[in-house]
Formats: sequence, structure tokens, C-alpha cells
Amino acid sequence: MAGKGTVLVRGFDFGTTDEQIMAHMSQVGTVTNVQYIDDGSKCVTYGSSEEAQAAVATLQQSMIDGNKRYIDVMIMDPMAFLAEHPIAPERKAQFMGLTPQQQFAVIAKGSLSTARDPTAVLIQRMKGVQDAGKGSFGPVKGAGLMGALGSLLGAGPYGKGKGKGKGKGGGMDQGGKGAKLGMMMKLVEMMGSGKGW
Repeated sequence: MAGKGTVLVRGFDFGTTDEQIMAHMSQVGTVTNVQYIDDGSKCVTYGSSEEAQAAVATLQQSMIDGNKRYIDVMIMDPMAFLAEHPIAPERKAQFMGLTPQQQFAVIAKGSLSTARDPTAVLIQRMKGVQDAGKGSFGPVKGAGLMGALGSLLGAGPYGKGKGKGKGKGGGMDQGGKGAKLGMMMKLVEMMGSGKGW
């Protein structure tokens, strides 16, 4: 599960090794685990939530040695995610009232740091995940939870195949986002039943 000390790293070149990622991400703290999600996405866990926050602040839009692409670094701790942005108090309370699955879906869409109005963007994302949760989706099938999560996040570091990124860091594929969010929430619900990162 998403939590303190964990960041999602996306957008690095295919073939980048765990050792390269660990060396790059270790600039701001002690990396305790690198978890595969897909060929362009991995979860990196630090020894503390402060180190994870430092990774977002320092390494967002940075480039791993030997790569040609900039990476996205997203905090996966709900409290730390909110602390990054000047969000209206009532909207913070609304976000914390979401289910863990819905919080995960909001966080996985990326930082609000480039938004002119972070509160408005957060409201839009919360509405999106709540609407997506009204659908009915069957169980996610595949070769394990991490592989399934990778398929939901998108095929490759830029969301939809190779070379389909937006700007330097790419991002989530917007096609069929309602279905993808619903499937992602279903997956995280499965993970919450006893299996974590």
C-alpha cells in the first residue's frame, strides 16, 4: 500500500537498472526498497517520510545518469501529499475522508505543484475517483499485483506505449480514465486485504 516513506518514480528509460535508480534516489536519503511496477515505473521506499518528501522536492524532473528522459517523483503518503500544497482546510478534510483506494487514485495522478489552483484540481480529482467508484468492475487478472498495477498505470514510462509523453516527465494516460481509475481502486482494495508493497 501507499504510505509513509514511499514514492512512485516514473519516466526513466527502458533498461534502467534498480542499481541506477537506487543510486539516483539515494541522493536525498536511505533507500530501503525498490519495487518493480512496470518497465518505466517503480516504487521507491525510504527510511522516513521526510526523505520521501525530500525526493519529491529535489528529484522531481531530474534525470538518472545515462538516461535521456526526466523522471516524475510522486509522494504516496496521503498526509505528505496534502502537505506539499496550499489546500483549503475543508478540502483536506474531504480528501482524508476518501477511502484509501480513492486517495491512492488521486495521488497516482501526480503532483499538484504546477496547478494554478491546487484546491480546484484536487476537487476535480476527488470527483473523478468518486464517480469512477460508482461503476462495477470485476477482479483484476494478471501475473501478480505489481504487474496488474503496472498495467493500470500505463504501458511504459509515459502512460501509453513509447513516445506518447506530455512534456519532459510524461504522465498518466488520460484515455479511458474512468475505467482505469475504477480498476485501480479495485486493485488497491485487493491489496488492502492483506498484501502490501
